Amino acid sequence: MKKSHLRLIITFALSIIFVFLTLGFYQTGLSENPKDKEITLVLAGKYKIKPEKRERFLELAKPGFEKTRKEPGNVSYNLYEKFDHPNTFLYFEEWVDREALNSHLKQPYITPLIEEIPELLAEEAEVRVYDINKLSFGL
Repeated sequence: MKKSHLRLIITFALSIIFVFLTLGFYQTGLSENPKDKEITLVLAGKYKIKPEKRERFLELAKPGFEKTRKEPGNVSYNLYEKFDHPNTFLYFEEWVDREALNSHLKQPYITPLIEEIPELLAEEAEVRVYDINKLSFGL
């Protein structure tokens, strides 16, 4: 095998390992078993962060993870970075009802992120809240 091909394969493999290690830091699973709770809201948010604001975004996002997962009404709370679009982050949250989500958005460990996020964005955020009746099945 040519050295250039081997170098390319090693670089690719190291990139994949880095992405999985990075995602593992932010994606630590469900706060509770979703089958044990009635999920009525799913929030999906996409945030394209300015490269120079990445560290600030992570600094603001990190403190809320453990506390949010312990909030009454939170089923899951996860943040992912798209490996094919650096600095594009996806929030995926599950809540038992709108009141729980509204309460979450007022928490002191979340409000600094909400207040500062407009300055961090490279483009407008895409946030959708889906109202669902039931969890049909889990895979």
